[in-house]
Amino acid sequence: MHAARLIQYCLTLACCITVTCCGFHLQGQAGDLNVDTRLQQLAISGEQPLNQVALALQRQAQRAGIILDEQALVRIEIKKLSVENRRLSASQGADIDQYRLSMQTQWQLYREQQLYLPKPVKLERDYDYQRNNLLSNEQEQETIRRELAEASAKAILRQAMWLAANPPDCGTCNHASDAP
Repeated sequence: MHAARLIQYCLTLACCITVTCCGFHLQGQAGDLNVDTRLQQLAISGEQPLNQVALALQRQAQRAGIILDEQALVRIEIKKLSVENRRLSASQGADIDQYRLSMQTQWQLYREQQLYLPKPVKLERDYDYQRNNLLSNEQEQETIRRELAEASAKAILRQAMWLAANPPDCGTCNHASDAP
């Protein structure tokens, strides 16, 4: 009996050590983004300053310990946010259709008057639309939009931290004075 408990304890301990060693973090934890020293302060701007991705980006930056300052040397500018809802399948007899919600964010990074043009962030998610349950459909769409905005913000922040730590050669950047 005592040996069985010891084996169970050892297996549990081994599982915990394995999960910890592989770099597992709970989603949304503040420590899941390693902030580079060049990105301690950040400015966030854009044509639509209060869109879902910009607000999520502010929350992600604050969670990561980044100070939001309009005068910061590093600035993320959200150029365009597009959300598209496409029907994937339609059925005559069934009350359920499938849709795909896509969110694409085009953004730029300015670092010390240098403009970097990273790839746009595009995320998609499929969901079921039930014709006889309109209220729950609207709530599900809003939840998916929030989740996509949070995931987009996290992807943008990760790319910005990488660009701040590893500036590319001039083949992938332009001077800020040349930007429109």
